[in-house]
Amino acid sequence: MTCPAEIKSDYPTMYRIAEEQMGLYEIRIQVLSSMPVSVNFQEIKKETLLADEYGRTACEYEMKRAQALMEDNLTAEEELWEIENNAMDESLKHLALAKILYKSEYGII
Repeated sequence: MTCPAEIKSDYPTMYRIAEEQMGLYEIRIQVLSSMPVSVNFQEIKKETLLADEYGRTACEYEMKRAQALMEDNLTAEEELWEIENNAMDESLKHLALAKILYKSEYGII
């Protein structure tokens, strides 16, 4: 998740942005987990939760990557970037699947 702070090499801000985004994912996960849904929505809820969990993981690794950049540890930064990218890819995959399931159930998005 390249952000303006990263482009400006403002790694402490990059860390804080990822931390705030992770907090939002945690709230979404907590709220959605506690919400009852009909049988028709169980699979949609599951995919949405998976999307948020992978998004939270991407934020976690963005924070670790920012820390590595602050420490000038470019080897670790590259490894963490790959993990972060894979997590975000998975997040988007599950989000797309949730939308497909919703559309197949209701014909709209």
